[in-house]
Amino acid sequence: MSIADTSGITVDDHYYDWVPERFRYLINDTAARLSIRKEFYRKYGKDTDVRSSFIKRIIRCITRREGLGISELEFLGWEIKRTVLNPHRHNEGGSPWWRNVNLRFIITAQIAAEIVEGKKEDDHEITNEVNLWIEFIQKGTPRSWYRAHNGSIVRAYLDFVDHAKQETIYEQTFLNEVLYRVLFAQAMLEDDTEFKGAGEIAANPLLPSVDLMVHIPAFYPVHYPLSKEDIQNVMHKGHSLEGDVERDFDDYLIYPHIPYLYKLAAGWLNIPELEFLHSNGKPIYPVIKLK
Repeated sequence: MSIADTSGITVDDHYYDWVPERFRYLINDTAARLSIRKEFYRKYGKDTDVRSSFIKRIIRCITRREGLGISELEFLGWEIKRTVLNPHRHNEGGSPWWRNVNLRFIITAQIAAEIVEGKKEDDHEITNEVNLWIEFIQKGTPRSWYRAHNGSIVRAYLDFVDHAKQETIYEQTFLNEVLYRVLFAQAMLEDDTEFKGAGEIAANPLLPSVDLMVHIPAFYPVHYPLSKEDIQNVMHKGHSLEGDVERDFDDYLIYPHIPYLYKLAAGWLNIPELEFLHSNGKPIYPVIKLK
């Protein structure tokens, strides 16, 4: 079977047979994906943490109306620019892995919103990750945002392992980097971790730190497939100042703590399978090594 995208060109449908009918319009419409996430955060993005401080007041003054969604929306904009969310066609970018992970993430959050708004009864679509988004909607704090966001991302990583195996070895390495960076950011806001406070301001999703990061090609390349220069950076063999910073950030700040980080995150997110994604101190996705 096939489905038509917005230009009328058909694409394979078998990658998306899991998508509920009411969300199928999102499959090939990147603008709709961006729009639905902006609307979600206009409703639920405000930081409702009652604690107040001078820094928090400054943050509230400089953030736009999407609030806690700023980081996600900037990353989504980078995905669109990189073309990984395009329909999977020759010479037009498009990655079944990136497209499905992003779509699973969006749909999980939307199901939670439907339940909170009384548009949908609790049913078989309720999952651990949906409950994390419901908790975020109810609490509206940076920590609850990270748990909802990262829980959905980790679940999607696990759901689409087979698609990840279709990517190049260099892209697979990059997928691991994306995952451990966002888990590390969460660790800086969680209480039961030695990373607490190490970069709490930089990790706050209300601030434009992700916006800055996705504009540094050494950290987040803009080409898909990866260019030769991108591959050098992803493999931490780049020779630019940006490449040196990326290497130091990953290799010295995060990499030595992968087992500890993944163990803690598995608990925060209630996804024990996350620990299957590292072995001998190294991230190994899309391999899953059963403990």
